[in-house]
Amino acid sequence: MSPFRLCLALLCGVSASAAAAQDFRTASQVDGLAIRPLSTLPANKAGAPDSEYCFSVNTEPKTPGGRAAAAANWAVTSEVQRDGLDFVTFAGKTTPGTSGSCLIEDGNLAIYRGETLLALIYATERTDRSIGSVEETVAGLRIWDGDWLSAPLADLRLYGDDLAILRNVASEDAFCGGANPVTTVYGLPIHLAREVLAADGWQPSIPKERPDGIPFFRDALIKAGLPEVQDCSGTGFGYCAFEYQSENGAILGVTTAGEGDEGSTPGVVGYSVNCP
Repeated sequence: MSPFRLCLALLCGVSASAAAAQDFRTASQVDGLAIRPLSTLPANKAGAPDSEYCFSVNTEPKTPGGRAAAAANWAVTSEVQRDGLDFVTFAGKTTPGTSGSCLIEDGNLAIYRGETLLALIYATERTDRSIGSVEETVAGLRIWDGDWLSAPLADLRLYGDDLAILRNVASEDAFCGGANPVTTVYGLPIHLAREVLAADGWQPSIPKERPDGIPFFRDALIKAGLPEVQDCSGTGFGYCAFEYQSENGAILGVTTAGEGDEGSTPGVVGYSVNCP
C-alpha cells in the first residue's frame, strides 16, 4: 500500500478494508455479469433461505468469507481458496429438486482476502441466469449458473494479487498439465460432442460389460452408434455416463442428462479427466 493510501486508510476516515477493496482492480467482459470492488457485504433482507434439502448448500462454511455470508443470512453454495484469496458463492433463495438438484436464485460471488471483502460478482438485469457455484480450474476459476442442471456461466482470471477479470467460458480446458486438452462441449448432443472430442484425440472406450437393469434408453444409445455409454440412471434427470481415452492413458468421463430432443441425443452437462 502506498503512503498516500495508508494515510487515507488511517487518517482520513476510510477504513482499511475499504482501502483494500479500492486497491483490488476488477473488470468484466461478460454480458450480464458485473464485478465491482466492495468492502461491506449487505445482509439478505429476505432472511435465511430454507435450504434443508438443497444438497449444494454448505451449512458449515469453512472460510471467513463463507461464515460472514452465512451470518448475513445468505445460503453459501461453494467456497474455493486460491492464490491467497477466498471465493465464496452465496444465494438469497434456494429450492430443492429431484436427484439432489437445487435451483439457486439471487446468487453472488464474493472475493475475500482473509476477513477482508475485496469484490462482488453479480448478475445484472441483462440476464435471467443466476450465479450458482464456483470451482477451480487449471487457468483460474469457473462460475456455474444456478439452474436445476447447472451450466458454465463465465470464467474468472486472476492476474497477480490485485486484478480479477471476468471472461466468457474458455473454448478449451487443459488437463494433466496441458497434455490432454478438452474442447468445451457443454450443451452439445453427445453424438456431436464425441466427434469434437475425437479431434482432440479422445477415442471411445467401450466397456467389456455393463450392469443389468439399466433403462431402455441406454440400449437406444448403443443402437444410435454410441457404444461407449457406460451406465444410465433410471430416475430423476436420466443421467448417462460415457467414457473416452487418450493415447497417453488419460480417461475422460462425460455426463449427459435426459433423452435429448426428438431425432437427437442427450446433451452434455459435465465432464472430467483422470490423468495417467
